[in-house]
Amino acid sequence: MSQKLNLSIAQKAVLRVGGLLLLSAAFLAARTDLLYVLNGAGDTVSVIDMASNKVVREIQGIEAPRGLAFAPDGSRVYVTGDHIPVLYVVDQKSNKILKELALSGGGDGVAATKDGRILACGGQSVDIFDAATLEKIQSVQAVSGKGRSLHYIQLTKDEKYAIVSSEAGQFLKALDLKTNQFVWEVHYDYKVATFAIESNPDGSARRIFNTMQRAKAVGVMDVATHQIVGSIPMPTEPGGYMSGTSDFHGIQVSPDGKTLWVDWRPSNGAFIYSLPDLKLLGHADLPDFKIPGRPLLGAVPYWIEFGPDGKTVYISHTGQKSVSAIDTATLKQIALIPVGQVPARIYHLGLP
Repeated sequence: MSQKLNLSIAQKAVLRVGGLLLLSAAFLAARTDLLYVLNGAGDTVSVIDMASNKVVREIQGIEAPRGLAFAPDGSRVYVTGDHIPVLYVVDQKSNKILKELALSGGGDGVAATKDGRILACGGQSVDIFDAATLEKIQSVQAVSGKGRSLHYIQLTKDEKYAIVSSEAGQFLKALDLKTNQFVWEVHYDYKVATFAIESNPDGSARRIFNTMQRAKAVGVMDVATHQIVGSIPMPTEPGGYMSGTSDFHGIQVSPDGKTLWVDWRPSNGAFIYSLPDLKLLGHADLPDFKIPGRPLLGAVPYWIEFGPDGKTVYISHTGQKSVSAIDTATLKQIALIPVGQVPARIYHLGLP
């Protein structure tokens, strides 16, 4: 005679939670996370397996790669080159170039929307392509004047806007992704290169933080009012390292939205600030780069990118042809990954 198993509501809840945890663990185990490193002085993109922190393959044949984005399903990689006005469409699995799309100007930043568009900025316009047909939909001029061009593009988390910057134009502009028209802009009295976007809970942009080379500070802009509301002076200690032509370039908000990371070449590392109050939390060191008879150069940090859970942050450094993996809790380096010549921007791709 069989016995009937009677479970209490609490026991059933425990079993349900346990099952969900097992499914979650299985999902994470099956997930693949890759880091794409643009080797700015070469013609390759190094691909790092973030589980092993080793280079597992590379994309070849793109001279001085500058900007990169992924198709929403991860099947394609979109890359711009610094010297040639071309957007390269690359198969993610084979790393083969599928097509080259002509751009209005020299390639720089690129972004891809979930609804199937590719936005590439370079020269004085944002070129918009249909990702399915690879046909150009529109070219939206953002800046005019000799020697002026766009530098970087980033989508807001809710994908309402594409934000673009211009060093020579000294501005941030917002492109409405429904109308393909610029709807607001903020002008600065200094060059605007890279920036990071802080999001509200609904995914809309709250503040934009941008590097201020001349002022040696990070600018803070309120998106709701389009006003510059303050700045964060960069600390003077630790210091003593040569910075080259600029003091910093990489800036990023952590995946949980709780910290802002800013690389700083004079200190050979990155400073970490709490959000939303912008209190200094600490400094992550990078490896020294010493040449006999010359001033201390350091690693020359360039770009910052986070792992999928925010527990690891990756910083590229052009002085050592490598990328550092840093534990965000201890601020200690856990891996030094050799890549190509002058590694610059780095991007994370998560594949189920």
